[in-house]
Amino acid sequence: MDKTWNCFYEKMDHELDGCLIDLNEHGYRVDQKKGFSDGLSKYCFDLIRENRYQVKSCDYFYKRPNRNYFCLEFTHLDLQHTNKVPVDSLIKTLKKDAKKTIVEHIGDNSRLIIKEVCQQLEKLSFDKVIVEELLKKISDTDRLISLMHRNKSELFTECDPDFFIKNLPFIVIIEKPKDEGFYRVIDNVQTQIKVQTGSIGLIHIDSSSFRIIPIQDFITSCEPVA
Repeated sequence: MDKTWNCFYEKMDHELDGCLIDLNEHGYRVDQKKGFSDGLSKYCFDLIRENRYQVKSCDYFYKRPNRNYFCLEFTHLDLQHTNKVPVDSLIKTLKKDAKKTIVEHIGDNSRLIIKEVCQQLEKLSFDKVIVEELLKKISDTDRLISLMHRNKSELFTECDPDFFIKNLPFIVIIEKPKDEGFYRVIDNVQTQIKVQTGSIGLIHIDSSSFRIIPIQDFITSCEPVA
């Protein structure tokens, strides 16, 4: 059954565990949320009967009055980073401190073993894991928007024409990092995303405007800086 655009409009929930900030902002829910009706992603893919296997979209499409739309994704980057730090430490240990000891016990072939182990561990490093996850969300959200452009008359009895005018910036909202050094990690992820999105053929998302910002900045600013 067709729905109006506003059927997906609700107060946004950042779902950042431990963050007591109340957004007091509304957006159009895209991703699924346990205990709630379908978000735009499931609704659109199901109605058009297009394969949505393992689709990972942004959380909301968001628009302030008289402004353009944004794709918003809320995530606990700092928590994920903390969980990945031991992997980075292990790589450094294998490359430096443990190498001499391992060589003594196994022989010269251990150099190849260490190299292979390090290469596998680097695939689990925080930067690569989070970049791959965000690239998947950006790509799948772009795919969803393309489907909405092609089928908007079938999907919605009423919709906001402003959504279909310009490409959407993709903004990731995080809780303000407790470690100031984490901003270096954020800068690195932002740079990698902007570089790598150039090779995935985005149509409706403006990857040059990709940003990761603390939720406090999102609330106090007039709009996310793009």
